[in-house]
Amino acid sequence: MTTGEIVKIIQDTTDKYVDDNLGEVMDWTSLSEDQIFHIKDIARSITIEREKLNMGGRFAKAILDNNLKNAISWGDGLCLRALKLFVMVKENVQIK
Repeated sequence: MTTGEIVKIIQDTTDKYVDDNLGEVMDWTSLSEDQIFHIKDIARSITIEREKLNMGGRFAKAILDNNLKNAISWGDGLCLRALKLFVMVKENVQIK
């Protein structure tokens, strides 16, 4: 399997997890499509970096390092609202 195929599986798995769990952490009905895309993009970055396939941004690294201070410093307002979801992604998204 190529790296691109693995990344696609990770993206799809992460997107499904976000779809299934976003309502657990926030009222997703108030979010725009762009905001939902942003949340999924950050969640994918966390999972892809966790699997050591690519470097994510500073916020993703802070989540992976359990560094709350840096996550709060580097996250935008939407990321801070979705902080619990991102930790759930880090801990629970399993790539098979």
